[in-house]
Amino acid sequence: MPDLKQACSHCSGRIAYEQEHVGLAIDCPHCGVSITLDPPLPAKLPVMPSWLRRKDPPPPPPPPPAPPSPAKLPSGPSPKLKVPKRPNYVAEAAAYEKEAVKAGWEPQQSQRKPQRTGGSSWRGLIQWGGILITIGCLIWNFFLSSDSGAEHLIKKSMEETLSEEPAIAKPVVVTNLILHDGPDSGRTGTAIISTGGRTVSVQFTAKITHTRGNVEAAWEMAATEVAKLAP
Repeated sequence: MPDLKQACSHCSGRIAYEQEHVGLAIDCPHCGVSITLDPPLPAKLPVMPSWLRRKDPPPPPPPPPAPPSPAKLPSGPSPKLKVPKRPNYVAEAAAYEKEAVKAGWEPQQSQRKPQRTGGSSWRGLIQWGGILITIGCLIWNFFLSSDSGAEHLIKKSMEETLSEEPAIAKPVVVTNLILHDGPDSGRTGTAIISTGGRTVSVQFTAKITHTRGNVEAAWEMAATEVAKLAP
C-alpha cells in the first residue's frame, strides 16, 4: 500500500506513491501532465490552548535613580576668628594720671561732708512701727469679725452674770464656749461651766451685731438651763 499521497498541480487529482519514488518526474495518470513527486510535509505540532500557555511575568520596574553624592567640603584647619581685646580703662586712667603728674599736674582731693546717719535710723524705726500697727489692726479686725470675738464677749458676760445669781455656787468659770453655725440674729451655742467643783453643759441663744469693725453680742439662757447650775 503506498505510503505517500500528493495532489496534481494541474488537475488536483490525487496520486499515491512510495517513499522511494520521491523526486521522480512522472506523467499524471489523470491529465497526463508531467509533475515531480514531492517529499512528505513535516507533521504539524499540536497547538497548546491559550489557558495552558505560561504567561511571562512583567519586567521589573527600573531601579530608582541614585541620590546625588554630598558635596565635599574643603578639608583643612578652620580659620580662627580674632576677638578684639577689651580695653582696660582702669589701667589707661592710671597711666594718664601718672603722665599728668610727671607734667606737673596735681590731682585735687575730693572733699566730702560727713553724712548723719541718725535721721535714717529714726526714719526706719517709724516705718517699721507703722507696719506693725497696720498688721495689729488687721488682726484685731479679723478677731472681732470672726466668732472668736463674739465667743470671748459672751464668755466674759456669762461669767459676770451667773456669778451674781445667789442659787449658783461660786466660783463660776466658763471653761469652753462654742457658737453653732446660723444667722447672727439667732445663733445657738453650748457652754461648759464649772460651778463649785461641778461641770455642767448648758445651751443658750445669742444675737451678734457687727458695726464698723466692732462686734456686739447679747445672750439668753432658759430657766431650765440655769437650774442645771444650781447645786
